[in-house]
Amino acid sequence: MLLEKHAKTCLQYHLIIEEIECTRKLMISIARETGFMNHQTVEVSQNLDQLLNQLDLVKRRLRQLKPYE
Repeated sequence: MLLEKHAKTCLQYHLIIEEIECTRKLMISIARETGFMNHQTVEVSQNLDQLLNQLDLVKRRLRQLKPYE
């Protein structure tokens, strides 16, 4: 059971990392085209912040699970 939770959390971690990278690239692209203060850039930046917060939560879960100790 613990190993299953750990595997699921690891998968979530990697999916969030990929989504963060895509969102970061999108934000940079939009910022270059429309400016850093444009509402689209700010919206994508806020989405990126949410993803980073999710990543932090997943990292905490992984530290708590520690399946190999």
